[in-house]
Amino acid sequence: MPRSISLFENVTSSDIVAWLDLIARLDSPFVLLREDDVGAVTCTSDTARHLMRKQGAFPDPIKIGKRAVAWRGSDIAQWMREREVSKLAHSTSEQTEQSAPAQPKTPPTTKARAAVLAANAGAVA
Repeated sequence: MPRSISLFENVTSSDIVAWLDLIARLDSPFVLLREDDVGAVTCTSDTARHLMRKQGAFPDPIKIGKRAVAWRGSDIAQWMREREVSKLAHSTSEQTEQSAPAQPKTPPTTKARAAVLAANAGAVA
């Protein structure tokens, strides 16, 4: 199984090919993933997935037996695509903020301003 890929680390072209291959293999309604497989593919814990499901941010599993559930590969592939797109949008906005001109600092306090004025007055005199 290919390792997980994050847009925030140095990614090689072979990593991207492996990630796209994984998505293509999962993107089928006939592929079913059990709990451990979903955790390995998405790099999420059981608790994180449960919390995301409660918030509507992660696909719900389907029942495949009396006490067994699985996720459709296509649902997980779609979730992974959406997550990467949101990461890309987030990293792009961070880059824009970093490249924006620095905002002026807040004005100094009264004591600091008085000290600067006194120092400048002493230097002028």
